[in-house]
Amino acid sequence: MSPSLLVPLVGVAVAVVAAGLVRPLLSPRVATRVYTVLAVGSAFAVGWALVLIAFGWATTIAAVRQVAGWCDVMLPEHHVVSPVLGVAAATLLAVGAVRAGVAWHRYRRLDRRWSGDVPVDVVASPQAIAFAVPGRPGTIVVSDAMLDLLDGPERAAVLAHEQAHLRHHHHRYLRATRAAVIILPLLAPLEAWVVHASERWADDEAVARVGDPTVVARALARVAATSLAPAPGSALAFGATGVAARITALREPRRPTSGVALVGLTVVGLAVFTTLVSSTVQFHHLVAFADHVCSNQ
Repeated sequence: MSPSLLVPLVGVAVAVVAAGLVRPLLSPRVATRVYTVLAVGSAFAVGWALVLIAFGWATTIAAVRQVAGWCDVMLPEHHVVSPVLGVAAATLLAVGAVRAGVAWHRYRRLDRRWSGDVPVDVVASPQAIAFAVPGRPGTIVVSDAMLDLLDGPERAAVLAHEQAHLRHHHHRYLRATRAAVIILPLLAPLEAWVVHASERWADDEAVARVGDPTVVARALARVAATSLAPAPGSALAFGATGVAARITALREPRRPTSGVALVGLTVVGLAVFTTLVSSTVQFHHLVAFADHVCSNQ
């Protein structure tokens, strides 16, 4: 195969490194969206390259050529793919598809389990619980232990935080990134960054609602000091991740997006675009070659 098939992996590496460098310079809202697009674009580009490798290997199998109607002249000196590489690519694609399907089924089961007709569902539990479950319009699940732990303003902050998750559809960013990581595990850092950025985004929304970042920080600190119960599946839980960093961020003044961050985002975008174009061009060339040589036999 052409060495240009390595371009998607190089592009993904460049994009992830650039995204990591500008991470401290991005607002939570921008970071959530940028990292989701980066994860999905990277997974699609690498997945497209795997399809190309699997396709190239399939052209070397006589039975496949016969079923597909391909002629023998398009082999094997053109686009040679070893059986090991071809089987590996096909296996990765199949496993990724199955795992993505299983994850999607779990998400749907979670939504059906917890979604209700009331906007806030108070459940009995000795542990502090607060998480948002997407739906129409979605449900906030909170335990009586959580309500007993917090005072009035802190309760309002927690509810505002979870309402922000539902209002801005943060579950879509998280689930899209999870699907990308299933296809390409090397993107795992991006998933963690999306989770953290979406939580900070919701923190900022809570501050806007209650009018005092100290209240949100205090609620986070109280919850973190208790035996916080883990949220089921991919539910968006208050206090589930990066509490110390989130409290620190709440105490710092907001900084506008800098020129350095914009340059970094440009590099990220170009890297992802390059991976997509490279894989698409390679696949187009192979299909065009097969069509040309077979139509002239």
